[in-house]
Amino acid sequence: MENTRTRMALGALLVGAGILVLLQNLGVIRSGLELLWSVCFLAAGGIFTFVFLNDRKNWWAVIPGFTLLGIGALILLNWALPISGGRWGGGLFLGALAAAFWVIYANRRDQWWPIVPGGVLLTLALVTVLDEGVGVGFDTGSIFMLGLGATFLVLYLLPAGGGKQAWAVYPAVILIAIGVIVAIASSSLMRFVGPLALVAAGIYLVYRAARPKRAG
Repeated sequence: MENTRTRMALGALLVGAGILVLLQNLGVIRSGLELLWSVCFLAAGGIFTFVFLNDRKNWWAVIPGFTLLGIGALILLNWALPISGGRWGGGLFLGALAAAFWVIYANRRDQWWPIVPGGVLLTLALVTVLDEGVGVGFDTGSIFMLGLGATFLVLYLLPAGGGKQAWAVYPAVILIAIGVIVAIASSSLMRFVGPLALVAAGIYLVYRAARPKRAG
């Protein structure tokens, strides 16, 4: 039975490849081989994903499954949008990798480790989209630090690994604070924050100097 299904799948794949190459040679579609590679990666990713869905104990299959799906989607995006697709492809691929770890955490709440790579990859996906796809006019390093801080904050708030990870609040606070500082320093607000900080410091020093001293 398994051999019959394998032969049918290979036969269908060969038929599809032949049709795509023929349509490309006839000028009906553009880059038929690129589309074929996309279908192959998507099909391979679908197989690994089916292995996981068929038995949730096979959580490991999510990582290669979503990786292959991300590659297939990346190739398909470049094929469909040859001019602008490349700007979004990196974020799409990193987002697929991040989704794999979040699916693992949703399936295994007794493990906390998937939250860290899931949050880091999701942050990298957001930074990549902002840098290449949107093209923002500020330093996205602040977004990266804030994303890392948010990852540890989620690790602190969500029950994982049999209990709350209390230690995660410390890197969360530090990384979020660094992200806020970088965001302020790299934005136009620094024109106002710097002078206002000097004014506040001067007022404080004047107040301390003018305040009546206590006897004794």
